[in-house]
Amino acid sequence: MALILPFILSGIILFLIAIFIAIYGWRKISQLLRFRKEVIPGKTHYEFSHINDQKSEVSLQHKFDQAVIVHGTFVGDDPFHIQEYLENIFPSLRSSFSKKIKRIMRNNNEFLAKDLGNFTKMHESIIDKKLIHNGHTHSLVWSSANSHLARVNGLVSLIRLLREKVKKKESLFLIAHSHGGQIFALYTQVFTNFEHLEDLLKASNKLELFDELKKGLAAQRQINMVMVTLGTPVRYKWVQHEKIQLIHIINHRSELPYGGDLKGSLFTEYGDYVQQWAVSGSDSYIARKVEREVNQRLDLLLDIGCDLKLLQVELSKRKRIHNLGHHMLIDLNDKGVRPNFFKTIFGHGTYTKLDIFTELLNHISFKLNQNK
Repeated sequence: MALILPFILSGIILFLIAIFIAIYGWRKISQLLRFRKEVIPGKTHYEFSHINDQKSEVSLQHKFDQAVIVHGTFVGDDPFHIQEYLENIFPSLRSSFSKKIKRIMRNNNEFLAKDLGNFTKMHESIIDKKLIHNGHTHSLVWSSANSHLARVNGLVSLIRLLREKVKKKESLFLIAHSHGGQIFALYTQVFTNFEHLEDLLKASNKLELFDELKKGLAAQRQINMVMVTLGTPVRYKWVQHEKIQLIHIINHRSELPYGGDLKGSLFTEYGDYVQQWAVSGSDSYIARKVEREVNQRLDLLLDIGCDLKLLQVELSKRKRIHNLGHHMLIDLNDKGVRPNFFKTIFGHGTYTKLDIFTELLNHISFKLNQNK
């Protein structure tokens, strides 16, 4: 018995070690599976390609009646809420004067950005020529501030623009850069969910607009839409509708659908870094108390806007893939031999460079022709 006892004890110890490894390993596997499910949602799909894969002009088989383009953050008409702040201090400020200031701000931003991370009249002309039948491309200008409230205001402007410019049963092409795509995501959320629209407006102190916007959305249910986002960060949830086809284009260089590591950002080694950085927690801090409280209420309905600790966690996930839609992970060929982060805005401004944008429309046309 004395000789057998050490073997029994050794067996028990090995058995306990095996159980510990199994439990710990299973926990790690479970964590990895949960992480992958969050980073690559199940109801989505993606493909890899290069900007030069479409070497010839691609004509869209079924052109659209109308189009709408939406710019991203910091290139709009009130990117730092200055005009909104002045209007709240001076309620008697004339509407015409306020509009003039916003127009000047937008024109200045267009002059500085040109076609780097920004849409211009040339983009409208290119879309008109390639994708539109008899209609026109309309540009939605919003404040472009980095906050929930700014994007909800953008949503209001989008619903109004579609009500004014697009007729029932027309086909509509919509394309947005960067956080302009969040306005599209909000649109899908409220498209048939009027309760959510009411909640957003109530949190934004704009409940008086509910009946107007509800009526506009109800009429827009007969419009066939294709929504395309360019470098839109993974933030707001998308909701599926039979009338809306969704395509996400992301500047990407990797065999896996994840963003790149920090050390490659100076050379845009893995593509668009802003797309993976501008996630939950990355919104700007709002100094004015009233607007800050509005954004905090919207946090409960959308995601957490401004939170550095959350941002740190979210950045580690290097998210590329949204919860819905087809993802075209395209190498836009902007990797630098020398640091080029300023020239490309960390790979985020490349989409709207006129030559790249024209090629992207070829990729989009090819994909839409396949889907017909």
